[in-house]
Amino acid sequence: MRELALLALLLASCGASAESGWVVEVAMSVSHKLGSCAVGDLDGDKPGNEIAEVGENGDIHLAWREPGGWKQIQIAPLQGEMIQCAIGDADPARPGN
Repeated sequence: MRELALLALLLASCGASAESGWVVEVAMSVSHKLGSCAVGDLDGDKPGNEIAEVGENGDIHLAWREPGGWKQIQIAPLQGEMIQCAIGDADPARPGN
């Protein structure tokens, strides 16, 4: 949430407005501090790229854009603080990364 709030503040300070063509949207809202996020094609069943987020409390979330807005789910609750995530094609036999 802090990163998203900082992005919104940065865009607002740069003159982000409907007149400038910039629009600020909240893709994901969580109650914990973010450890990291990454963007990529994680789910081949969803069109376009998704956002993966890992948190200080061990939660992993996924957000994606659908007609009408952003959706998000918790993928896994893990033990410990998650501080980094990356997206890559670990299994080329499966669609998505």
